[in-house]
Amino acid sequence: MLDSKATLLFGVLLYLFTDSLLAFKSLILYTFGLYIMIFLKIMYNSPRPFWVNSEVNTFNGACKFDFASPSVHIFSVIFFWSYNIFNYQVKYVRETNRKLVTFLIILVACITITNLIIMMLFGLLYIYQGVITFLYSLTYLVFCINFENEIFNLCEKIGFIIRTSRRFKFHLMFICIGLLLLQLLISSTQQDGSQWQN
Repeated sequence: MLDSKATLLFGVLLYLFTDSLLAFKSLILYTFGLYIMIFLKIMYNSPRPFWVNSEVNTFNGACKFDFASPSVHIFSVIFFWSYNIFNYQVKYVRETNRKLVTFLIILVACITITNLIIMMLFGLLYIYQGVITFLYSLTYLVFCINFENEIFNLCEKIGFIIRTSRRFKFHLMFICIGLLLLQLLISSTQQDGSQWQN
């Protein structure tokens, strides 16, 4: 299964070997999307199937102890890979190769469905949790594509070391610190998960 570490590693490789600004923009949006997904996990407290039903066995003891929905694995595939297809094959090319784009989108859809099936078979996810993740990921992807020009300009300002970009970097840093504090505050007020134990 594709997880966030593999996706971030691929993002670093994109940064090193392709257009660094596009890779930087993809990584910034991906990590911010990861934060949103983890924040929603904490808010929903959606249990994994093996937490609720003792008859559900996980494969080789592959127990995940974070909440199930929205799934970071499915978000990684849907958002990061689709957004990079949009960047590198549609938006910033002279001529779009429609056959290649169609093939890549079908590949992403197949990987997403395979990921969902594997997680369900491992007892890590319910189908409705996968659907919720799909909807959130698609909404975030459409939002980022709609505001592509503004995001590109903002990333251009904060991505390079120039005097005027310092203000944006400090704003971004304080927003991230504020979001982290908000997440810590919310997670400290949540229950410990004993409501799902029999």
